[in-house]
Amino acid sequence: MVKQAQQIAAALRRDPVIGEVLAAMDESHSQQAHFWSDAAGRPCRCLPDVVTTDGRLFDLKKTRSAVPRRFYWQAKDLAYDLQLAHLALGYSDRTGEMPEELGLIAFEWEEPFDCALLAFDQQDIAIGLERREEAFRRIAECQASGTWPSHGRQPFRHLPTSSRSPESELFNPSSIALF
Repeated sequence: MVKQAQQIAAALRRDPVIGEVLAAMDESHSQQAHFWSDAAGRPCRCLPDVVTTDGRLFDLKKTRSAVPRRFYWQAKDLAYDLQLAHLALGYSDRTGEMPEELGLIAFEWEEPFDCALLAFDQQDIAIGLERREEAFRRIAECQASGTWPSHGRQPFRHLPTSSRSPESELFNPSSIALF
């Protein structure tokens, strides 16, 4: 596993775009926890993966597919936009300004270690900030009521064959423009 991680790191450094970002990494701020209280007075913590000396911020994400159209669905499902918006707020608290660039570095765990840098625009950040506030609202509601969401007890069944296909195989992903 260590050897594989080293191979991935080497592949990321060789990539012309991602390699440039990693070469500019500020080790005094990358992978360093930052604590603050946000505008609503909530205690917050962030741990950015990559902060560069020129004010960019990126989060590293392992994925099965670094193809942007496929990775997009994983990013939305796992709320990576919310996470990056939170990281950007922490960066802003620490430095007094938002990052010059904000994005994800997606990489595959298997050879040939395909990778992509996905840069967020202002709309992506705004959506992430909205999702962050919604998450805080839901947490506050649960804390106030003492009731937390649950799917309860469910039978475990194999899905029908038609349900086992990944969503991306049920339609032509190039037929929609995501980026």
